[in-house]
Amino acid sequence: MKFHLPAWRSAACWLAAGLASLAFLPPAAAPQAAPPPSQTVKPGSPLQLRGGVNLVDVPVLVLDHQGQPVLGLNRSNFSLWDNRLHQQLSGFDSQPLPVSVAIVVDTTEPAAVEQAHRSAQLIASMIVGADGRGSVITAGYHTRQVLHFTNERGAIVDALRRLKLGPHGNDITEALDLAILRLNHQPLGRTRAVVVITRQQAVGGEFAHAIVQAAMSDATPIFRVVPNSTGPRPPNPISPTENGTGVGSNREQHPAQPIGRAGNPVPCEGCEANLSGALVDALGKLYSLVRSKHWNYVRATGGLDLHAGNNRDFDRRLQLVANALRSFYHLYFTPNDLTAYAEVHAINLRIVGLPHHGHITYRRTYVGLRQ
Repeated sequence: MKFHLPAWRSAACWLAAGLASLAFLPPAAAPQAAPPPSQTVKPGSPLQLRGGVNLVDVPVLVLDHQGQPVLGLNRSNFSLWDNRLHQQLSGFDSQPLPVSVAIVVDTTEPAAVEQAHRSAQLIASMIVGADGRGSVITAGYHTRQVLHFTNERGAIVDALRRLKLGPHGNDITEALDLAILRLNHQPLGRTRAVVVITRQQAVGGEFAHAIVQAAMSDATPIFRVVPNSTGPRPPNPISPTENGTGVGSNREQHPAQPIGRAGNPVPCEGCEANLSGALVDALGKLYSLVRSKHWNYVRATGGLDLHAGNNRDFDRRLQLVANALRSFYHLYFTPNDLTAYAEVHAINLRIVGLPHHGHITYRRTYVGLRQ
């Protein structure tokens, strides 16, 4: 007589037999740990954390006495100090890279808008170039990105020529923050820079935040081109004569007080209370550095501050910016004194073996933090 087990009991018997046979096998050797992947660090950010490797990118621009870039230098021509400690360069790059440029126009200043209209073709052709990308950002009452990054020159020209003079509002800081934020999303391996057309001063106070943003962000030099007036000043489209001086008029508005956790206004002196103590100390050190040495966002980021006397002079300044964007040396080093807390580091650089250079500009600060 044959007995037929149900299908599930038959499967269970086979599984039990298999497990019993495994019990008599010799123990398997312990799996070997996979070798760590080779770490390759790509240039791009001032402080990259990749598998424990901390790399600082310092873009450097060397100019001669005529203001033209000096080419042909090598690693041995540069000596670098981080917080007064001499550093060994772990990388060096002198090859021109494709550029991504955020063009910031101060639309509260008639001369800036006029020069953006007049030099639109020149900006698109010289600064962006054949392999470059450009974006247009307005600074003022409506700070916004009017054109996303593109390599179409026609689109850049149209965006610049459509800019209109607007009422006074936010200072240039907010537009610089927006420009650097948008540049952060551009691919690595590109020279990322900001070209701002404005008369607003670049020193201290309200502009310190722009320095902090640039120091904590990618190595992004900022070039400021001060425009000359090309004609009579047009009337303000929103003037107190037309709109009065009450609420909603063109008068200067003070920023609202921040609100604390309990829902009460927080005094301006306590605005830093929401930040961590280490970050507050780092920002405080950077602010004091700005005040003590009269730094501005152009100097701190390694850009140039250029003033134009007439239209031809303005075009020459744009040509210098275009040459500079493709003439940066990139120095890379790994700092050995990073702490577990955010700390502002000051960079000092000296040219060796080139006594006749006229001017050198480079990245001055970064915020270091050990992983």
